[in-house]
Amino acid sequence: MTWVDSTTYLEYFNPNPIYGCYADTVFDASDINLQAQLGTSFDYTSITPPSIDILKPDGTFLESGNSYFHLNIVSFYLNGITYYYANAICHTLSPQMITNGCFILEFTVTNGSGSITYFHKYTQKFVLTNPDFILPSGITVTTPGSENLATLCFADEPENGCNNTYVKLVTFCDCIDDFTGDFFGDGLLIVANTSVLWTFTRISWIKGRLKTLPNDIKRTISINNRTQRTERTTKYFLQSDVTFPLYKVQEIENMLLQNHIFINDRQLQSEGGTPFSQFGVPQQCHYAYKLELSLQEPFEWQVYGCTPSCEALTYYYPITF
Repeated sequence: MTWVDSTTYLEYFNPNPIYGCYADTVFDASDINLQAQLGTSFDYTSITPPSIDILKPDGTFLESGNSYFHLNIVSFYLNGITYYYANAICHTLSPQMITNGCFILEFTVTNGSGSITYFHKYTQKFVLTNPDFILPSGITVTTPGSENLATLCFADEPENGCNNTYVKLVTFCDCIDDFTGDFFGDGLLIVANTSVLWTFTRISWIKGRLKTLPNDIKRTISINNRTQRTERTTKYFLQSDVTFPLYKVQEIENMLLQNHIFINDRQLQSEGGTPFSQFGVPQQCHYAYKLELSLQEPFEWQVYGCTPSCEALTYYYPITF
């Protein structure tokens, strides 16, 4: 999720000459999870829930998205300061989302009369990728070739036969991310269009591969040549099959600065480094980047101590007749 102030700044109007316009992959409605920072001097005495509109990638209005999103505004008090946030999470893919396949979102927060605008920005492009989306009753997909909507919105070929897989990256902090200002807690609810509660998380689907690497193994041996402790670390290597524009690179870099990282619903750790590198020669000042990231599971170990076998842990009782 990256906000832009105007449709003029959408990548749709400034595509990479070779790789085209990037789009965030959506497999499930809840993959669309948005947050707007409203600052610390927000007047909520006369406020309505945020509003969200669904637009074509060029900014053309398609339909209101309010009935397809849970929307709320919350506050959070920390160290003498109150922070305000507007959140949105999609619960149902709208007919226009499904019919068009590609879309952007316009997110607005105003006071009750609409005379004051606290937030008004646009997302970059989303693309529906799951071929198993169920169409609502009475809705048909009319876009030519819509049996593979992703190909209409994002053209970037994989490099080899190990492709056509997606890796789900989800990250969050315990509270406020000092780098981005994002808030990942519950907060105090001010206004909402729903009774459903949720917390904001950052989600990115990456077209690529998660490789399992050989384990790191460590053994601790005593001076009398007995094994006292063994350790292992399972490592992985995440590699993208597509290129990313700079705005998406920066978004994923910010995700990797958070303290909880989940890959395909499994919590992993990253030791850091430089996850992105430039790919190819820039075309008309457009740079493309590929992701290569080392990850690992938590350390595992077992201690043997000085006991060479289970025999010393067994109790013997004499039987007398």
